[in-house]
Amino acid sequence: MQGFDQHDRPFSLPTSNVVWEAQGCSVDASGKVVAEEQEGYYTVSARIEGLNATAEVIVAKGHIKPPPPPPPPPGDLVWEGQIPPQKLMNFYTRVLARFATQTGLKLTLRFEVTGGVSPQRADETKVALRELGLDESKLRVVEGE
Repeated sequence: MQGFDQHDRPFSLPTSNVVWEAQGCSVDASGKVVAEEQEGYYTVSARIEGLNATAEVIVAKGHIKPPPPPPPPPGDLVWEGQIPPQKLMNFYTRVLARFATQTGLKLTLRFEVTGGVSPQRADETKVALRELGLDESKLRVVEGE
């Protein structure tokens, strides 16, 4: 069995000591969720040697909207929105820099370039991500028809 750390790096886990818990469904020894025909949201937890993980499982016959994320704890700051590319450095300087040394700062970034990108530019982007220590395999180039 394999687990992944907070940086998406794999590590092996012994399979014999996993304690599975599920609300409203069952989980077999390999971690397979069995929810019969009952649609809904299920919470599945695994515990092994002091490590805990929880996942939300959706059982549906068609597409259903996932539940909203839990609200952040009091005192946390959360912002989500689009930033024009020309203002990204200003956003870092004016907003994020004051939290850069704080251990609780987490950034999630998604970017999209529309209108076609040459294979050379895509390769240059992969190299730049690698040089920054970021996972280049998460870069997806949409192929044409």
